[in-house]
Amino acid sequence: MTAQVRQIVVRLEAVGGRLELTGGRIRYAIPSTNPEARSLLAELRKRRGEVIELLNSRQCLSGHDYYEWRTKIALQQLCRPDYPAGMIPWLAGFSPALYDELTSRLPDRIQRLWDSRAPFAVFDEACNELAECHRSAVELFRRHRGDAERCC
Repeated sequence: MTAQVRQIVVRLEAVGGRLELTGGRIRYAIPSTNPEARSLLAELRKRRGEVIELLNSRQCLSGHDYYEWRTKIALQQLCRPDYPAGMIPWLAGFSPALYDELTSRLPDRIQRLWDSRAPFAVFDEACNELAECHRSAVELFRRHRGDAERCC
């Protein structure tokens, strides 16, 4: 599978398209009014074997589906050994908006996207946003404590 096929699939998903592998057949859904989606799909049809390989690799990641695998990666970014103890309770009082973002809004969004089987690009973006929000919270907490040199 080439990087070009991966890029085309990611772009198709970003414009609202969806590909699924079922019993060796590629199923797709694309926005009917989007000429770019039709063009991308036409290109992918020429590379059927590579598309099947990519979709298989997504299904086989760590023996589970892509959503589970990507969520685990995001959680590993959050649950690191250098995670500052006491940050979440402190954050609730010091920055309620950031606390809500980190503990409620973003996890709820990720859950909704997973449940709806959102395009991978959209799901990946939400996971990246959660990791970035966490990095911001860690940095804020460490600066408040005066140990910013150890930050992130």
